[in-house]
Amino acid sequence: EVKLVNSENENQLLKAQLNPHFLYNTLNNIDALVWLDQEAASKAVTSLSDLMRYLTYSSKQKKISIKEEIVHLKQLVDLQKLRLSNPKALIFEPNIQGSEDLLISPLMMIPLVENCFKHCGEINEDNAIIIQLSVNDGVLEFKTDNNVGSPDNDNRIDDKKKGGIGLVVLRRRLSLLYPNKFTLLNESKDGRYVTILRIRL
Repeated sequence: EVKLVNSENENQLLKAQLNPHFLYNTLNNIDALVWLDQEAASKAVTSLSDLMRYLTYSSKQKKISIKEEIVHLKQLVDLQKLRLSNPKALIFEPNIQGSEDLLISPLMMIPLVENCFKHCGEINEDNAIIIQLSVNDGVLEFKTDNNVGSPDNDNRIDDKKKGGIGLVVLRRRLSLLYPNKFTLLNESKDGRYVTILRIRL
């Protein structure tokens, strides 16, 4: 019982670490939009409001439906799209037909999406970021794939930058919530960085 309580307390602390990180990145994006496109900035604030409501209330739940999680992932993706000049730069492909009601712990995939933008090389080239989500036989697979630019690009991913605090926190949460039921793999190859998260729900 003591171990269970300690694990739950630690899980709550790890969740709390995610929210400021996400908020910091999003506010930076909105700050840039204010000077470039006020209408887009207004839409971004509305999206941020919806997402913060999700972080405030849904993240307090132990589990939410995959369908609901995708709604908020799409909000995040749409918010990021507001600063892109190429509509083909960011691809989001969810495929959960027949699995909409399966449950997952909230906020599992946001750090992976954030990492795509943090480490993307040329953000406005076609297929700069590809995000795919599917569920088959009760196993969720979430894949992010982004370019990492040239060696001269300060945003490239190298061995010292891989993942950062977002992935450290995510791995810890997964260990607490899905022990022996997840894999989190990443690979840098041919100018692309790919991360694949699989969870048996």
